[in-house]
Amino acid sequence: MLNLVNDISRSRHQAMQRLRALGVHSSGRCHRVIADDDIVVIHAEFPGHSPAGDFTGFEILRLAGGRVAERWLALQPLSDCVPFTDATGRAEHVQQTRLSRRLVDYYTDHVLIGGDLPHIGRFIVTDLVQHMPTLGNGVAPLCTALANRLMCYHRRLLTVAEGEFVLTVCIGGVHDEPAVFYDLYRLDGAMIVEHWSVTTAVPANLPWSAIQGPVRATGAHGGKPSDHAVTASRPHW
Repeated sequence: MLNLVNDISRSRHQAMQRLRALGVHSSGRCHRVIADDDIVVIHAEFPGHSPAGDFTGFEILRLAGGRVAERWLALQPLSDCVPFTDATGRAEHVQQTRLSRRLVDYYTDHVLIGGDLPHIGRFIVTDLVQHMPTLGNGVAPLCTALANRLMCYHRRLLTVAEGEFVLTVCIGGVHDEPAVFYDLYRLDGAMIVEHWSVTTAVPANLPWSAIQGPVRATGAHGGKPSDHAVTASRPHW
């Protein structure tokens, strides 16, 4: 599995070639691929995903036995996004993967979930580039949303890290409605400098994690991958 993940992480073009060989047929524009152990994240646009128009977001794959065993889609309308897919397209500092993961995990567990907002400046630069549709640039709008409990993070389910990019999947709520937060961070100098996010309803099955334990994967032994697609309706914060 390690060789397969290494193949996927080399470049966007090689990654998509390798994934298509595994039966993944993302038709949209791929912006980056993050590979971590048996989990692969594709950050892309998905044109014509529904009659409502074009979408963008994350496709998360769990690999097993050289196959795609499970697949999740977390998408939102492309028109809702402030240039959703800026920044570099691949991890350029793979050696900092461990540090990036630890920093984002600590930030998620202690600031987003634990509510330690006074220390948010230890993790995020003040001029954060924000691609979250409902928030402006800078750390201040994010602090306001968290302080007013417009979005509440309850539990971290999954972290996928490669180099300076880290994706987390968390359970929480928006206006007391259960939600799943898919947050992608780019780090520079051990600080979060850029953030993309998709918020969806809670699907029937959530991505695998060491915290929750494995979810059911009907395709793990060579069958059809389990697909869990959830499209975000734009949250009104």
